[in-house]
Amino acid sequence: AVVNFWTLRSPNPIALIAGRLFTDGSFAIRQKTDRFIGLGFIFGSYDPSTFDVKFSWSVDDTLPASRWSPWSEDNIAYVTASDFNPIATGTHIIYVRAQNRWGVVSQITRATFRAVVPPIDDPAYPKRILIFNTNANGNGTLGRPSKDQISSFYGAVMDSLGKSGQYDIWNTTPIANTHKYPPRDTLARYSTILVLAESHRLSSGVASSPIYSAVQSSLTEYLSIGGNLIYSGTPEIRKTITPYTGWATDVFHIDNTRSMFDSDTVNNDRDFVGAKAVAGSLYSAVPIDASKLPADSVGAIRAIGVNYPRGFGQSISRFDSQRGDTRYEDKPLGVRFIAPPANPPARRTYSMVYFGFPLYYGETGAVIRSLRQAFADVGE
Repeated sequence: AVVNFWTLRSPNPIALIAGRLFTDGSFAIRQKTDRFIGLGFIFGSYDPSTFDVKFSWSVDDTLPASRWSPWSEDNIAYVTASDFNPIATGTHIIYVRAQNRWGVVSQITRATFRAVVPPIDDPAYPKRILIFNTNANGNGTLGRPSKDQISSFYGAVMDSLGKSGQYDIWNTTPIANTHKYPPRDTLARYSTILVLAESHRLSSGVASSPIYSAVQSSLTEYLSIGGNLIYSGTPEIRKTITPYTGWATDVFHIDNTRSMFDSDTVNNDRDFVGAKAVAGSLYSAVPIDASKLPADSVGAIRAIGVNYPRGFGQSISRFDSQRGDTRYEDKPLGVRFIAPPANPPARRTYSMVYFGFPLYYGETGAVIRSLRQAFADVGE
């Protein structure tokens, strides 16, 4: 005689990769930090027998078993470059599987993605500076420098600082065309970026934003993986950073509720003649170089902003007005943010120096001293 016992069998669940919390081609470094939590993937599943589902994932390999993450009810995975095999820039594959409450495991689901593993994440990688020249190309006359003149000036300054061979210059045009700007693969090779946005807001100029929201996303990512930023200019930050509000507070550590700004920026007379040093600051005064501007400095540079530091920001310079205009005289001009030391030492966040005025028009010796301190502040 044969006796058959029938029992219910749970069907296999179906694992899904429901979405991702990053842009294809984003940066990925080896460890999570206070700013980089990983490349986020959202998982989902379909299982008619239960809603109690766990997930496990792996990147690039499904063997050996140690490559798989522990089973977890968390449906979001944050992937770092340490999960890659090999740890390199390029296309990678994430695998995910689901397990229901009865222990039945789904078939493996996969998805491809591209990530940039920045060389600067390697402590042995040599430091290098990118000079990002976004200035409009002038006609070369007094107060209207060409891009070549600006690049030549900063090249000479860098050489004077002993950084010959340690920097590159990227020239672009201040237009909303993202392919004119350094891609992530390029940014990943530099430990510090010096942004030059100095000639967009002169007396007869037209407002032109060199740092648009599309460009900000890649630069913000660059800062999140430990890159540093030095910014020279602009005559009015609200006209050259679009959108301004988020970057003012989150990147430049500027209090956007106290920054002084007038609606008639082009014609506003602020009589800026240079930056004064802040008491106790290591930054020196930077007077305007008369050989680069007309004697009437008001006719050459207008709409210099006043920028109060916010949070952990610190003031590094003060507004110098020839007539001592009390609206702006001695108000904070430049701001710096120095990242706190990491324990253990690692690239945990960025450091930033924002000058708030066009360094190009300053006296050369003062510019050299200012940039020497700025590079020291960001650890360059």
